[in-house]
Amino acid sequence: MALRQFYNEIKGMKVKDLPNHLKPMFSLDYVKKSIQRGLDNYNEKYIQTGSVDPLLHVCFGGMIFSYLVALPEERRHLEHQQHAKEHGDVRFLMRDQCPIVSVVAHNLVTAFNETNSTGIDLLGRMFLE
Repeated sequence: MALRQFYNEIKGMKVKDLPNHLKPMFSLDYVKKSIQRGLDNYNEKYIQTGSVDPLLHVCFGGMIFSYLVALPEERRHLEHQQHAKEHGDVRFLMRDQCPIVSVVAHNLVTAFNETNSTGIDLLGRMFLE
């Protein structure tokens, strides 16, 4: 609604008159009044009516905020996983197909890297432990 009102205000103006019309809207006083007006409208619409919506707004806002905070770390994980897939890392190739096979493959690779045993010795040690 606010955009429609703003569009209707500037629809009939000439381009050279537009800066003089917009300049007062970017003043600090105008921004403060707009924020206060928005908070008053929110209070009147949701708080004074006893609605549950403010609680939902806080919950969804918290979820969105936590997702945005965790997003860079998730992107690093996805990039690392993609890099591992492209370079043939066994753990990441197996993990997508079957989680149990992934654990077994990871244990095999870890055990093989730690000792210089044969694969049969490693399998026996892994399943007997």
